[in-house]
Amino acid sequence: MLFRSGFAGFKLLFPVNDPHVQDEVISFLGASYFRFLGRDQKYGLSARGLAIGTGKLDNNEEFPFFKEFWIEQPALGSDKITLYALLDSPSLAGAYQFDIFPQDETAINLTVSVFPRVPVERLGMAPLTSMYLMGENDRHMNDRNKYDEFRPELHDSDGLLIHTEKGGWIWRPLKNPQIQEVQHFSVSGLKGFGLMQRDRNTQHYSDVELAYEERPSYWIEPSHDWGNGRVELIELATKDETADNIICAFVPDAVLEPGKRFTFGYRIRSMHDGLSLHKLEIGRAHV
Repeated sequence: MLFRSGFAGFKLLFPVNDPHVQDEVISFLGASYFRFLGRDQKYGLSARGLAIGTGKLDNNEEFPFFKEFWIEQPALGSDKITLYALLDSPSLAGAYQFDIFPQDETAINLTVSVFPRVPVERLGMAPLTSMYLMGENDRHMNDRNKYDEFRPELHDSDGLLIHTEKGGWIWRPLKNPQIQEVQHFSVSGLKGFGLMQRDRNTQHYSDVELAYEERPSYWIEPSHDWGNGRVELIELATKDETADNIICAFVPDAVLEPGKRFTFGYRIRSMHDGLSLHKLEIGRAHV
């Protein structure tokens, strides 16, 4: 089945929570954004196909968009569905394969081929976008209540987690800065990274409608060595919980050259607090 541009987006259904109910398991809507869910999860942060020039002060960021989709009809009893997407942008084009496995922690295997039209210096691979307005990471009570907000915490994610090439773990709590801040975490042989929602206490959010404690964490594991580069975290100032102000991605050191195909792959999982990834406990991870 082929979908062309001219539609807002689409979603796929699968009985993740109840075998008799078709739940929305993944949605593609806007540019190259997509969101997906596992069991007992509600939409929060988003993934993107690619990021180009994110965080640059000259505001020359590009937003690649998925132009066409092809969806394979799965065989009866299959545990996955496969779709293909064509990505387009002034600087490059891209071909994507998504192998989607709906389950308790829904997983997607992605294979990506990028074809640069011009030199690309700040390519964001496997980018994630989230929201952090306020939470326990704020140092002062006045900072937490400066928006005249009765709810103690408002965030889709509360930290960036990185698994380094030597087996170490980095935990960087998120914040809502007064001006844009960009943090770089240099890595080679990256094992994984993701934006996590660790706080699962309903009382910490005091919002039964939006259920921030049920927002998923997205964890990314490269399927091969991505080489030298950095995990880049961008935090934008916001006064509104509807604005996504957190972006992270892996940015390779190498410049993509026009006319040379660039291929990479990874798995992205929709997790809960993500503590099953390592033996560290909440509050004891390295900052």
